[in-house]
Amino acid sequence: MLNYSVSLRQLFISLVLLVVLATALTDSHARRKRKYYPELTRQKATELMRTSPELCDILGLEPILMDSLMILELESQSEAVIDEINTESKVVHTNSDNFNKYKPIFRTGAYTKQDINTYVDKHIDELDDTQLNQLWTAYITEGEMPQYTDAGIEKGAIADAFMYWLGTPYKWAGLTEKGIDCSAFVREVFRSSGQMELPRTSRAQYRIGEPVEKEDLLFGDLVFFKTNSRGRITHVGIYLSDDLFVHASSRQGVTVSSLSSSYYSRAYRGARRITVRDLDELTIVQGNDLDRYNFD
Repeated sequence: MLNYSVSLRQLFISLVLLVVLATALTDSHARRKRKYYPELTRQKATELMRTSPELCDILGLEPILMDSLMILELESQSEAVIDEINTESKVVHTNSDNFNKYKPIFRTGAYTKQDINTYVDKHIDELDDTQLNQLWTAYITEGEMPQYTDAGIEKGAIADAFMYWLGTPYKWAGLTEKGIDCSAFVREVFRSSGQMELPRTSRAQYRIGEPVEKEDLLFGDLVFFKTNSRGRITHVGIYLSDDLFVHASSRQGVTVSSLSSSYYSRAYRGARRITVRDLDELTIVQGNDLDRYNFD
């Protein structure tokens, strides 16, 4: 009887190990198969942000008028295009040149006209229409007071940080331009803009700040989701405006999505607002390498 029980236990353990191994292999294959397209993702995200007057003001973008249904349609079409490209298994190039091209230019009121003139003279052949529009907006609004979140973090600094990462491929536990995950992305944005050190996981970040009702969301709030059946927080992003949020998506990399989409409206679990107290408690005491966010 004892030998029989031991045999059953060994069989059970073997089956569990097989399931774990099969799951790991499947996940590994899925991650290996997924392709990312930084330029396409960034283009789609920028078009979505241009539908928000508040974001256009912060980023210096030219606004476009769309109602909520058109915004959702734009997001859905963009995801369908990326899925179609993935099905065709085309090659993606994610070298550092892509990311240097996408560094933020100038945010409203952050630089003098002399700074902008110098930058244009140096980079005129490299600038596209959107970047030139950002520069012009910054030029004509020189001297405006920057806008801040409730915690005292400059909104333009948050925008600079997330724009730097926009289009970066997703990689679980990643923290480089080659790949980053959702909580690391949020952590890096606030590490740069607020010089504060948020926890490393989305579950831990959910304990930071004060709870916020969905209808009261403001730029810079953290939004959280449950994307599996385990019943716990598994995903985090940063709220922008007009139902839009920026996050590191496993499907598209760092991108902008709508809380009104069917997927994220179902997965949404709450939001937190970083407070002055959080900023004081989590402030980085020693200097950090923030050069990656410089313009030069």
